[in-house]
Amino acid sequence: MATNYTKTPYKVQKLGGTKKYGVMAGTFEELKAEGCKHLELQSNEIEITLEDNTIVDTGYFQSLKPDTLLIFESKHSEDIVNDLLKNFEDCISRQPDMLTDRLKKNAKLAKFIQVFNEEKGGNMKEDREDDEEWFKDVPKNYKTKSEYMRCKALRRTRKYFNDTKYRLLHSDANDDPEMRERKNEVINNFESKLKENRWYDKRFDRTADGNQKLCNNDGKFNCQGAYNRDSCPHSHHHINPYLRKDYLIEFSSWNLDHQIEKGREVWPQLEKAAEDPLRRVDWDYFYRLLFTMENLKLVHTACHDKMDHQLRVDMTKVFLPV
Repeated sequence: MATNYTKTPYKVQKLGGTKKYGVMAGTFEELKAEGCKHLELQSNEIEITLEDNTIVDTGYFQSLKPDTLLIFESKHSEDIVNDLLKNFEDCISRQPDMLTDRLKKNAKLAKFIQVFNEEKGGNMKEDREDDEEWFKDVPKNYKTKSEYMRCKALRRTRKYFNDTKYRLLHSDANDDPEMRERKNEVINNFESKLKENRWYDKRFDRTADGNQKLCNNDGKFNCQGAYNRDSCPHSHHHINPYLRKDYLIEFSSWNLDHQIEKGREVWPQLEKAAEDPLRRVDWDYFYRLLFTMENLKLVHTACHDKMDHQLRVDMTKVFLPV
């Protein structure tokens, strides 16, 4: 006899694509199959993630809420890009004439070099009236590039907060009043401190003070490297979204990566701690893990390792001292 289960609606989108498709699925395998069918992908060549690049597997699937947007990434395409970049670095490290020979044989590599060199032709000006192309599709109330970039940084932080709030409170109906109060206290403390810090809106603002922003004064961001590296080994992992519209769009794929992962580790430990009736959660410790650069790294998509980081919450810091 067939097993009965409820199907839930989700939205699926190909990495780098713009079209979204609605699918119904009751299991992870069904989600995978339906998504691949609509996106025309091979099911054995894809990885499914949330918009913030959190990987979705069979276990994580159970916690998804209806209408979640899921990104399907072709592993095959990723391999092509990585091979292209490796090929380019190999050429640079050898003789200049070898680079010329490679360019003649590889049209994709030639295009990569062309785009790389075109950075010099970008527009460094700040105001809307001085770079109409950059502000195309940007709401009219934003008059400067830095103002819009502040909004983008704020939105990322707000999304982390909203996702955390949902994760902690989604089972509210099953909680006793005291547990509900403990969880709400944590969320309220998070929100108050985030408001004090203006939701870290200066992170992408090139006009901000040096210790508040992640870019230089021109607006250039450098990849900070994978979670298990002190720095990024790739010289081409940098971007200036202030220069050109296509760089602004590409910058959206750069990730503020949690070294101690929020989905696999921070959220479950926070939820478990908040359910302890005898001890009080050290919410500030979890705040630093979720929202500050103490546990975040700005990384190029190729440096965002989506496998288990094997980094764990420090259990000696989870609760306040008695």
